[in-house]
Order: sequence, then structure tokens, then C-alpha cells
Amino acid sequence: MNSTPPEMLIHLPDAISWWPLAIGWWLIIPVIAFSLIILIRFLIARYRRQKPMKAALKQLKNIQTNHQKNQNDLELMQQLSILLRQAALSYFGRASVAGLTGERWLSYIDQYSSTPYFTRPPANEMVIAPYKNEANIEDAANIISHVKIWLKTANKAATC
Repeated sequence: MNSTPPEMLIHLPDAISWWPLAIGWWLIIPVIAFSLIILIRFLIARYRRQKPMKAALKQLKNIQTNHQKNQNDLELMQQLSILLRQAALSYFGRASVAGLTGERWLSYIDQYSSTPYFTRPPANEMVIAPYKNEANIEDAANIISHVKIWLKTANKAATC
């Protein structure tokens, strides 16, 4: 058996300390901090942009549920008209939306549709629905789906 005297053992150096940090870490820390700040600001801005759209979509769901219960087409058209107006005011601001009425209003909301839908029947009934005693809409589900699409696409257009 070969025994090595204790003075002949290999002594390993002490473990490398994590402090003080190497220069590379000092360069990376501000980059990471700056990136986190930018990411947080982006997420907050995105949340603020999405908030009106989410509220409008929730209100649209309530309108749709109410219409399924009552089958009142006049009330549906009135509520959709109000919803679109409120959403447009929220998305684009009072200065560009508040003065629009009638065909100019429908043309304005059609600008943010994939196809011109609101200037044609039956969707154009929204302009005169608040002033009528009754309405009979053939395809209310189609109008609701177009309003839903508009709420999403107009929000994207407003935030760009």
C-alpha cells in the first residue's frame, strides 16, 4: 500500500467568490434592468389600450343576451348604436367622433371595417332606430358579429 505523506497532498484553491462581480455582470445588469422597464411600460400601455375594448365586448355580450331573451329588434339596434358611439369616442376621441351623425357616422365606422357593412341594410338601421317605434331585423346575429369585429379592428386601428 502506498501512503502519501500529508505534506504531499494537493491543496485546491479556495472556491471563487461571487463578490465582487466580474465586469461582464456589471455590463449586463443595466441592460436587463432597462429591458424590464421597457417591457413593463409596454404591458401597461397594452393593458390600457385593451381595457375599453374588453368593456365594450362585455357590454355587447350583455346586449346579445338581452336580445335573445326579449327578441326586441328596435332595442337591439338602439343599444348597438349607443355601444358603437361609446366605443368610437373611447378609441378615437371626442374631437373626431362627437359631431358625426347619419350617413357620415356610418361611413366613419365603415372606415374601420374590413368591408363596408354599416352603410348598407340592415346595419344602417342603427342611424334611424332611436327615432322609430319598432324595427324588424332579419339577421340580428350577423349585425352583432359585425359589431364585435368592428370593436376589435377599430381598437387596433386606434392604437397604431
